[in-house]
Amino acid sequence: MISENNSIIFDIAIPAAIAFIAVVYYSWRAGKDRKRLLMLGYIATRWKMRFQRYDFSGTLSTINGSYYTLLGHSHFGSSVLTGRQRAIPLTIFDYRFELGAKINRSVVKKTVFIANTKYPNPSILFLRHKNILPIDRFAHFEIMDLEHLFTSFDIPVTVRTALKKYSVYSDQIDSAQTILTQDFLLALSKLGAVDVELMGDMVICWSDQVASRYRMVQLAARIVGCGSTINKASK
Repeated sequence: MISENNSIIFDIAIPAAIAFIAVVYYSWRAGKDRKRLLMLGYIATRWKMRFQRYDFSGTLSTINGSYYTLLGHSHFGSSVLTGRQRAIPLTIFDYRFELGAKINRSVVKKTVFIANTKYPNPSILFLRHKNILPIDRFAHFEIMDLEHLFTSFDIPVTVRTALKKYSVYSDQIDSAQTILTQDFLLALSKLGAVDVELMGDMVICWSDQVASRYRMVQLAARIVGCGSTINKASK
């Protein structure tokens, strides 16, 4: 009799526990998604930007061939904000892709900021704490010597220290040096722990997924600043 009662308890308790865990998990996910949508809505309202939950406008296609699009698989973009700041076209969106498969599978989540410049730029890649370039179009890029540029500018020690964390690559060294003005290097140093790429008329900032409203606004303003300094240098 006791054994039967225990069996009935387990038959009820286990499914109930699973159902409870599922409810808690999906409630947490829903709350997290809602918090993110509220943050994006705040940015869209403050800066009068257009918001799309999914990438209906083909934003991902504009960055095909950029650094992170060549890594991994199952690339996906969502929560796209588009507009203009200080006369600079600005796009912000969430981006994710997968590395590996099965038990070695991992998901990489990024927030991408794109500032469009007036004219196409030489291809330049700023990578933090990375020494190996992917194959494909980056295979023939050469590493640039920022120390050579530092000697030409009056750059504070703190800025030099921040910039030395980057490995800088380009396939057009001479043209790249015309873009890397003192103002641009100062703007770049303020971005913090991100990767930056110049491709065509875009300055692309790759950050780990931003969860803070303040950090979102800060990065957006600073990548726009990078675009503005390039426009000034191109005049």
